[in-house]
Amino acid sequence: MSRSARAGTVLLLLLAYLCATTYPYEMLSNAAVIDDGAFVFQAPGIVAWQGPAAAPETQRLDIRLVATSFDPLQEGPARIFTVSDGHYAANVTIGQAREDLIVRLRRNGSNLLGEPRFVVPGVFGSPTPQRLRVRVARDALLVDVNGERSLEAPLAGSPFALWDSGYTAAIGNEHTWRRAWLGRLDHVQVAIDGAATDLASSPSLSVPGMRELLRQKLVTVSSSVFDLIINLIAMVPFGLVTALALPRYPLAGSVALWLLAAVSVELAQVLIPGRSPALSDIAMNSLGAGLGAWAATRFTQKAGA
Repeated sequence: MSRSARAGTVLLLLLAYLCATTYPYEMLSNAAVIDDGAFVFQAPGIVAWQGPAAAPETQRLDIRLVATSFDPLQEGPARIFTVSDGHYAANVTIGQAREDLIVRLRRNGSNLLGEPRFVVPGVFGSPTPQRLRVRVARDALLVDVNGERSLEAPLAGSPFALWDSGYTAAIGNEHTWRRAWLGRLDHVQVAIDGAATDLASSPSLSVPGMRELLRQKLVTVSSSVFDLIINLIAMVPFGLVTALALPRYPLAGSVALWLLAAVSVELAQVLIPGRSPALSDIAMNSLGAGLGAWAATRFTQKAGA
C-alpha cells in the first residue's frame, strides 16, 4: 500500500469515528427563560437553585407549582423539579413520563434515585396548566393535582434522615443537563417546615452557563458495564487497520492517534445534546485501539517469519 493510500485510510477512519461519536451535530445551550416570575423552557434548559436544604430534623417539605407541559410525550422522566447531584442520585424528583406525573422520593426501601417511583396517571394529557402540590412528611407522601388529592402513600420512617443535605435543586432539567423538560412553570414555591420561598424571586436562583455544564459533564465515569465493553470492542478494528497503515510505528502511532481522537470527542460531547462524555470512554477507546494494533503487529510478525 502506498503512503498516500495509508494516509487516506487513516483519515477515513478518523472521519467515521468523529461522525459516529458527535451525532446529532448540534451545540447545547441553556434555553431557560425567566419571564415575569415564570420559568419557560421552549427548548432544553436549566435553572439552578441553591436554597435551603432539608435536614434530618426536618418535619415536612411542601413543593407547589403550576406546570404547563409543551409535549405530552416527554420521557426520562423529564425533570420538572429535582433535588439531586445528577441523574443517578436524588432526594426528591418531580417529573413527567409521557402523560403521567412522576414523583421519586429517597426513602426506606428505595434506591439512591428514589425508585420505585410514585405515579399519578394522565396529568399531562392536556396542554392546560396543572396545579401541583407535593408534600413530604415524616410518615407520608401527599400529591394534589388541581386541588384534589391524587396520591397518598404512607412512609416507613422519616425520609429526611436518608437525604443528602449537599444536593441542590434544579428546575426544568437535571444538573447534568440530560433530562430536559419542555414547558412553563408558574408560582414555584418550596416550604421547609413552613418557611416558604418563592423561587422566582430568590437570590439563590441562577441560570447556569457553559462553565457549569463543563464542570458537571467532564468528571463523569460510565456506570454501565455494557458501555465499557462496547467502547472497548468497537475500537479494536480501528486500531488494527491503523497499525497496518502505519508500519513504522504501528502500536505507538495507533494508540497516540486514537487517544487524541477520544479526548477530542469527549470534549466535544460536552456541548452536544443527548451525549454523555465520560473519562472511562477515553480509557476504553484507547485500550481497544491498542489491542487492535497489538493484534496487527503480531499478525505481521508471523506473516514475515
